[in-house]
Amino acid sequence: MTTKTSPTSEDKNEDLDSLLSGLKQEQLDKLATELNKSKSTRNRDKDIADFKVKLARSRMISSMAERLYNANRKAPYNFDDFKDFTAYDNKLRADTMAQAIEMYTENDE
Repeated sequence: MTTKTSPTSEDKNEDLDSLLSGLKQEQLDKLATELNKSKSTRNRDKDIADFKVKLARSRMISSMAERLYNANRKAPYNFDDFKDFTAYDNKLRADTMAQAIEMYTENDE
């Protein structure tokens, strides 16, 4: 049975020393400055701002679609049966949402 020995800290230091001895002074200086830089904390301000813009856009589109729907809708008593009314209502909701999206994207350009 063979035992696998893990490298000790002295072996690691010797390997690191031999690696660093092969570098030029300017490479060592560059490496030292990179290692001494502090880790920047993740800044989520841009992510939050983008989310707020998307949320506002979504709310504007849905409110515009609801206004268009209310302006164009018909009551169920205008149809022969409820199935026809449901089909009309679903189509009207989809059309007004598409129209609101189109109107909002035209306003952005």
